[in-house]
Parts: sequence; C-alpha cells; structure tokens
Amino acid sequence: RQVPIALVPGAKLHGAARARPAIRLVVDFTYIEAGQQIWEDTKGFETAASLMKRHLAKALHGIDVRVTA
Repeated sequence: RQVPIALVPGAKLHGAARARPAIRLVVDFTYIEAGQQIWEDTKGFETAASLMKRHLAKALHGIDVRVTA
C-alpha cells in the first residue's frame, strides 16, 4: 500500500491567494524485515524531485528509502 511521509508543511506565500500544499513523499511499501522497518519505493527512473524528497526524508526523519526498479 502507498504510505505518505510528510516532509514540509503547507504554507501561504506572500501575495498568494491560496496556501501551497504540503510536500510529501509517497512510498509504495513499508514492512518489517529482520526487526527493522523498511520503506521501499519502485521507480522506472530517478527524477530530481524524487531524489530531493528522499534526501529530505533521510535528513528530517532519518528514513532511508530503498528504491527498486
């Protein structure tokens, strides 16, 4: 099942009519393997946005996302 990870809350920018939505990473699976929680995502190819979101997940939450092709 797909699991969202909140990275950055939504915010209303100066002069904007509406708030920008939160930034989140949605991984395809999360499960327990050898007593450890695994976060796994499948990708056909890596994009700059997905790399940045994985970086934020690791830096902010300590979540290391495993990517499979």
